[in-house]
Amino acid sequence: MPATPIPIDPGPRHNRQARFTPPRAWAPLTDAEWAVIEPELRRVTYGGRPLRDARGRINAMLQIAVTGLPWRAVPALAGSPDTISRHFRRLAKAGLWQRLVGM
Repeated sequence: MPATPIPIDPGPRHNRQARFTPPRAWAPLTDAEWAVIEPELRRVTYGGRPLRDARGRINAMLQIAVTGLPWRAVPALAGSPDTISRHFRRLAKAGLWQRLVGM
């Protein structure tokens, strides 16, 4: 006799609509959004040359995150997909994304 699944009441705390902001189309960072991100980005230091276009690189990371595309879809103007993804992981390890979303 097969087991009968037990229905689980998700309740209000498991409502995805209540926990997440609604999806939106990707758009480049506005000046106001960049003004919030830039000081936090400066707090993350790991040596090396300064970025030539930090805003462009962050825009590329956010575009990939919002659209769900693979890293290889990074626009060529932003740089190498390997470099962008490596920088994304370094920023994640440094806690930048958690600070930005207030976790």
